[in-house]
Amino acid sequence: MGIENPDVPIENGDYQWPWADSFFRDTLGVQDFHTMDYSDYEGADLLHDLNSPLAPEHYGRFDVIVDGGTLEHIFNVPEALKSYMRLVKVGGRIFIFTPANGNCGHGFYQFSPEFFYRVFQESNGFEVVRLWAVSHPFPSNFLSRKETCYEVKDPAVVRDRVILSRSGPMMIMVEARKVNDNEPFAAGPPLQSDYVAEWTDPDAVAAQGQGSQGGLKNDILGMLPLSRRYWLRGLKQRRSQSLQGSPYIRRLP
Repeated sequence: MGIENPDVPIENGDYQWPWADSFFRDTLGVQDFHTMDYSDYEGADLLHDLNSPLAPEHYGRFDVIVDGGTLEHIFNVPEALKSYMRLVKVGGRIFIFTPANGNCGHGFYQFSPEFFYRVFQESNGFEVVRLWAVSHPFPSNFLSRKETCYEVKDPAVVRDRVILSRSGPMMIMVEARKVNDNEPFAAGPPLQSDYVAEWTDPDAVAAQGQGSQGGLKNDILGMLPLSRRYWLRGLKQRRSQSLQGSPYIRRLP
């Protein structure tokens, strides 16, 4: 979102954010730049409620769509995503920056990597170019200038749930490219990949699960009280689901 006057700051408590307009126009040299909002109170030139369907006259109008923190504030997320996907041309890109964890109450929703990988797939006309989890130190993602980025793998590719958790706020940045003109979600709503694997090939899923079971280690664990086994299992989960311990993410330099 932006405003026609790039010199007007956004005041938020005791700190200020500059409008993005000057970055796109002056730094990146974007000539054809537009902002969309529910109302014109901040100077948007395209007025539209993203909870509602987009007018066809805007389909395929833009090379790039940037959502720097909008999607989580829209109740009708599927309709908003349809609008994003319809606005961009084939070959164009969508960039989204939105909360993933530790921001409960910031908006309506927090999102997972699985969500965006399933939305931006070829059947819906897109592919994910990159998806990052972004963590910030104290005082938070809105106040700290430091951040650490992690590349997150597609759960459908690794054939497992990619669960990431941490004590502080975490954001998701996704870049998706439009590869064809398929109508978004025409084939049906996205389905979580691990369930699809179970429905389509249950034998392979069962064999994969059995590969990590059994052996002397599990025999010893089975001798422990149930509460102790759950405690040890919790420690293992906390490690494997952390930004440092998950096998499905890679810290970027």
